[in-house]
Amino acid sequence: MVRVSADLKSYERPTMWLPIVHPFSQDNQMLTPKMSLRRNVIVATYKDKIDELYAGKGHKVNYPRGNRDD
Repeated sequence: MVRVSADLKSYERPTMWLPIVHPFSQDNQMLTPKMSLRRNVIVATYKDKIDELYAGKGHKVNYPRGNRDD
């Protein structure tokens, strides 16, 4: 996560995360045939997990010191 978000500003970096067990696919209706995300389906499916993130109940992302650009 740190390497992926290294070029992001501090306010763009994720601070919490929760694992999702099932991958997005056409079979579970989370992807269209063109492989686009069906955001409304994803949000409806993971509403509880999204609410947990906003409540601060996810896994905290720790960034190394000196790698911040506040």
